[in-house]
Amino acid sequence: MERHPSSFVGSSVAEFDGVALNDARRVARLKRVVARLAAAPNLGFPRTLVDGCDLEGFYRLLRNEGVSFEALLSPHTKATVKRMTGLEEVLAVHDSSEFHFVGKRSGLGRLKKEGHGFTGHFTLAVAADGSRAPLGMLATELWVRTKPCLSAQCKAGKIPYRKLRLLPNEQDRWLRGVSAAEAAIDNAEGRLIHVMDSEADDYDIMAKLLQDRRRWVIRLCQDRALAQLGATKRRYAKEFVAKCRVVCTRRVHLSRRARTPAFRRKRQRPRPEREAILDISATTLAFKRPQYSTGQPAEISVNVVCARERNVPKGEEPVEWILITTEPIKTRAQILKVIDIYRARWVVEEFFKALKTGCAFEKRRLESWQSVGGMNVRSGRRER
Repeated sequence: MERHPSSFVGSSVAEFDGVALNDARRVARLKRVVARLAAAPNLGFPRTLVDGCDLEGFYRLLRNEGVSFEALLSPHTKATVKRMTGLEEVLAVHDSSEFHFVGKRSGLGRLKKEGHGFTGHFTLAVAADGSRAPLGMLATELWVRTKPCLSAQCKAGKIPYRKLRLLPNEQDRWLRGVSAAEAAIDNAEGRLIHVMDSEADDYDIMAKLLQDRRRWVIRLCQDRALAQLGATKRRYAKEFVAKCRVVCTRRVHLSRRARTPAFRRKRQRPRPEREAILDISATTLAFKRPQYSTGQPAEISVNVVCARERNVPKGEEPVEWILITTEPIKTRAQILKVIDIYRARWVVEEFFKALKTGCAFEKRRLESWQSVGGMNVRSGRRER
């Protein structure tokens, strides 16, 4: 089994410099464990911590009430902010992922799909200079579900939709991630550009981000109703954007997408590798407030950039990105920058792959939420 070089191990240990565990022995134990795990992250704990004392010390560290998830993450977040020094713009890429575990584990909960485990929401800092270099985590939130989520209860008719919108729910994690990321860099105004996929396409979220003067790029999911401007009746976003003038084109390489056990949307269908030409357009739209939304402006104005594939091969779904943003779109360069910003979102998917495959996290045999992900989490929500 190939092991990571000592330089990588050393940098991994350095991420915990200044960790506050209220005991020098805990800190020493932590750094010794991190060095061993970083050298071969995909191996099981007994194979990595071959010394019986080290293995037992590691398990005690996980169970220790004086060791919290926040305390372990804090020095890494500070190191992340330090790596941002000198960068005028940084992408804060937000996304969630479920962590599945087999067998019976104490304290784990329901997942949206089959199985049980917990869910994490992450805010990853990524360089905005074109390198897409991952800089580290600015915010992390973990939680377990002990009962069906509110949206599932709404679909089952147990909660009226209007009431659902007034209750705290998992959708709030996007705004919490933004607030935590901004606080981590001491609210340096305008430095972060928040990047989110279509799950964050929510009128209340966008209105709040605009109110707080945040910068962001979000992929459109809903075909949103448009406000009427002057004598022009603009009905829905996708219909209007489809008629916009093409500003420029771009040739891109589309990688192969493998078949997944169960895909639910057209854009998740498997596809072969191919070259594609994208027609790119941009405009400014005013979204009309949905009926369910309360306490928000009657309309919000956003910039929209659309990239749509031309000459689609027979039987294939066209590539289409409709991106909502606060970034300027006056020039060709600004429009292409919005697309490149969203392309950097894939870095967080690579992070999930590294965590689940490279570190074999979901194969760990730790027996409880406390040891698998909880670590005395105080900010994570236990029930949704």
